[in-house]
Amino acid sequence: SHQQYDRAMMHLREALDILDDKLESIRNRVEISSQSSHGKSMNMNMKNMSTITTTSTSMNETNSTLEQKSALCACLANIYKLRQCYKEAMEYYLQSINLLVEANHPGDSPRISMLMRIMKRMESARKQSQSQGQMR
Repeated sequence: SHQQYDRAMMHLREALDILDDKLESIRNRVEISSQSSHGKSMNMNMKNMSTITTTSTSMNETNSTLEQKSALCACLANIYKLRQCYKEAMEYYLQSINLLVEANHPGDSPRISMLMRIMKRMESARKQSQSQGQMR
């Protein structure tokens, strides 16, 4: 079972790396697009429209990628929680929430609320297991 968790975590981390590369690629594309739109041109309106379209498409792509990263972080947090590594689980849940906020999810979105509930339950379980450990 531990080997399965280790393999799953390895693959989840690889997926996070791939998504980081994708985010970097999107940001580079936006920078190149905005730099090329600043060049002098007879038809500035068309270049501005192209930049706006590229930026809007890139924002949607960025937000989608951030949401995917958030889901992977939540999966890693769940594995750490199952292993009773509460500190690491909490870090990944927080990272998951921060990614959703960065992807423009409101603070009261269902996903963020769900992650907050999971964190509260996990903290209660951790405290309960600590108190039971001290009673022995």
